[in-house]
Amino acid sequence: MASGRECLLEILRDEGVTHVFGNPGTTELALIDALAGDDDFHFILGLQEAAVVGMADGYAQATGRPSFVNLHTTAGLGNGMGNLTNAFATNVPMVVTAGQQDIRHLAYDPLLSGDLVGLARATVKWAHEVRSLQELPIILRRAFRDANTEPRGPVFVSLPMNIIDEIGTVSIPPRSTIVQAESGDISQLVRLLVESAGNLCLVVGDEVGRYGATEAAVRVAELLGAPVYGSPFHSNVPFPTDHPLWRFTLPPNTGEMRKVLGGYDRILLIGDRAFMSYTYSDELPLSPKTQLLQIAVDRHSLGRCHAVELGLYGDPLSLLAAVGDALSQERALAPSRDSRLAIARDWRASWEQDLKDECERLAPSRPLYPLVAADAVLRGVPPGTVIVDECLATNKYVRQLYPVRKPGEYYYFRGAGLGWGMPAAVGVSLGLERQQRVVCLLGDGAAMYSPQALWSAAHESLPITFVVFNNSEYNILKNFMRSRPGYNAQSGRFVGMEINQPSIDFCALARSMGVDAVRLTEPDDITAYMIAAGDREGPSLLEIPIAATAS
Repeated sequence: MASGRECLLEILRDEGVTHVFGNPGTTELALIDALAGDDDFHFILGLQEAAVVGMADGYAQATGRPSFVNLHTTAGLGNGMGNLTNAFATNVPMVVTAGQQDIRHLAYDPLLSGDLVGLARATVKWAHEVRSLQELPIILRRAFRDANTEPRGPVFVSLPMNIIDEIGTVSIPPRSTIVQAESGDISQLVRLLVESAGNLCLVVGDEVGRYGATEAAVRVAELLGAPVYGSPFHSNVPFPTDHPLWRFTLPPNTGEMRKVLGGYDRILLIGDRAFMSYTYSDELPLSPKTQLLQIAVDRHSLGRCHAVELGLYGDPLSLLAAVGDALSQERALAPSRDSRLAIARDWRASWEQDLKDECERLAPSRPLYPLVAADAVLRGVPPGTVIVDECLATNKYVRQLYPVRKPGEYYYFRGAGLGWGMPAAVGVSLGLERQQRVVCLLGDGAAMYSPQALWSAAHESLPITFVVFNNSEYNILKNFMRSRPGYNAQSGRFVGMEINQPSIDFCALARSMGVDAVRLTEPDDITAYMIAAGDREGPSLLEIPIAATAS
């Protein structure tokens, strides 16, 4: 005999859950009361469900394990859906639950009830409402398994109040052990790579970092002497950003991608969704003469949008290691490879000098240009510091300036839904067990979507430095509108783009939630602040006014 709450906590314990992220309401009180009598779990309180989901997202990414989230019925699930879209797009493993009214009450259309499964369905892998005490442990086991099975992502379980309180005869299935293994034949792939060496590039996605295959990808690229591009919107580190073969992230438009990739005979794509585009273009990312080779985790992504000359699926680490071993035996690659690596090093040195010159040219202007502001911040951040990035105005420069060499040092939101950064930084810090300083980079617009996360950071005394780059407008939207022929933006007319009447005092906002804050305008002061932030206890916030530029 066991209660629903006992079954739930037993499965959470067995699945390795230590943190429960939530914002409680009446339909969730049975779970909250159970947690009060169990010291195995730490409840992380968020003051709004968007922050709750974002914190669980960051925690899952930092730990590599599914996080557990508890939201408050229909309204709470609705509040959290913005960040659920981010988790779904970034393949973050999460088990998301919400309390439902007593099943016996639903026929009377009670307050705090609704179609939770229908509401959640568009933002999760699957959604289900538990119908009996006996199926509760089966569904929970399935939720944790499926959240962590490729393609990974959030799943949703609706928990009716009466089932959580019910006591009855119930069997809890044991946890399954599932290991991904393959021994695919990579000989054809190796032959095609060697055949096109010299006019070949690699495109790497999040799967490389997630499976710990970064070093294996570097080895393959170096053996081929091939330039490497990051997939648009990649959210972690698939390749060291200071490596001479690294050519930065592909532009988020298929026409622009084609300008970059069109001259290659073959492309080796390592990842599932590498050519995701933000805006429509009449052109495909690959020219007709370019052949696509792909190593994917999710077999369904092979040939889904772009035909592949050869596609393999499985663990990228195993496959790339085998490819690297085979390429190392190809002696014909060595002479031309060394030449290509030398050219890459020269290109990198020239590019770095050009960026430095551009930064010095813009440095005298006030307010600071985004490039100068990003440089000032990053000069005060030691290599290896964990960056959580949700600032669209500076993101390009952060990825160019900050040397990131391995997964777990950089996080970005592939779903592009604002309000992710602040709570994700809280979750990442918790996942790192407060052992490392986290720097969270934000735009002013993004910072206003879930600032409640500041309270959670202060409440948990987390070592996070929040940096708000404030241009007092939605500049990315203005730039997009400027690019559209015939738009009123061509004459400088915008509606709903300004955030300055009244201006937002981010320092006062942060202090109201227990976070120390300061506003700085000079590069040297900004750098000094970031250096000192490494020794501070608890969270702090730095606001930096930046120029509202058209580029």
